[in-house]
Amino acid sequence: PPPDWRAVEQEARRLIGTKCVVNYYYVFRSVASPLSAGQRFRFWRYQAFELLRLGASAIRRRQMGDFMDVCGRLQGIWSVLTGRAYRTTGSANPVIPDAPEP
Repeated sequence: PPPDWRAVEQEARRLIGTKCVVNYYYVFRSVASPLSAGQRFRFWRYQAFELLRLGASAIRRRQMGDFMDVCGRLQGIWSVLTGRAYRTTGSANPVIPDAPEP
């Protein structure tokens, strides 16, 4: 049977949302490491703004892909907060943080 392309798109949107947060934090930290309290505040303020902006758009448009993007961003935020975004198991190229996680 053919794949359900809507489900594939929704999962892709969730994954993109997750990677947007994690990659943005990685780049932000690699450019300005170690992060000061003010830099961390700006990073989290931006993530909160993006989450609210995308959430409002998802409510307005009522498309499942938009909601999956919001869910992915929430998952990415949680990964960065808990440090799970930088713990790898069995990876050929583990990411070793050069500064303690927030």
